[in-house]
Amino acid sequence: MHNNNEKKIVDYLLLLTVSVFFLTGCIQDDDEEPNGANIQVNDELPTFSVRLNTGETITSQSLEGKISFIVLMSVTCPDCIAELPVIERLYTEYKKDKDIVIFTISREQGEQIVGKFWEEQHYTMPYSAQEDRTVYSLFAKSGVPRIYISNKNRIVQYIYIQMILLPNMRSLKQI
Repeated sequence: MHNNNEKKIVDYLLLLTVSVFFLTGCIQDDDEEPNGANIQVNDELPTFSVRLNTGETITSQSLEGKISFIVLMSVTCPDCIAELPVIERLYTEYKKDKDIVIFTISREQGEQIVGKFWEEQHYTMPYSAQEDRTVYSLFAKSGVPRIYISNKNRIVQYIYIQMILLPNMRSLKQI
């Protein structure tokens, strides 16, 4: 059953790849955050803790034993806005799978802004509204959207910057 779920994820993501067009990233900062990280493939997820709109707290340690899809975004970024329905479909498909965690983290947008947008779009995927760049800077110096996919050992396997264009997702079976 477990391998079957991973195969479903791969098949679903490949289908999305075919249907999503590549767009340039909408927020590329001229001034990089001086203390921002630059998480790369094969790096361990940074140590973080976020409170989701559901009331649940997610930490990097709580992701141990799970495949995670962490989406860093802004609700005023056109590319993020275009990407979020894709992530919502993915979340809807796998929200009952205990081995997969999908959530978003806003960059410098609080609950009032993100919550209103989520309500207007009828999104059900969980989010963490962040007023500043504290969590964001643990992952990156600049630019959204960003997607970090980690394996069950919390090791980043894929990083997507800009639109979710997933050309090599067959290897997700090996996560």
